[in-house]
Amino acid sequence: TPFKALYGRDPPQMVRTKGQSTQGSADYEVSR
Repeated sequence: TPFKALYGRDPPQMVRTKGQSTQGSADYEVSR
């Protein structure tokens, strides 16, 4: 699932890679 579809916005640079959806969402919550 694309990050933008989940969050309605573009992800930060550090979580932009596709293989880190779970890790990325956690990082996104922290970085937000």
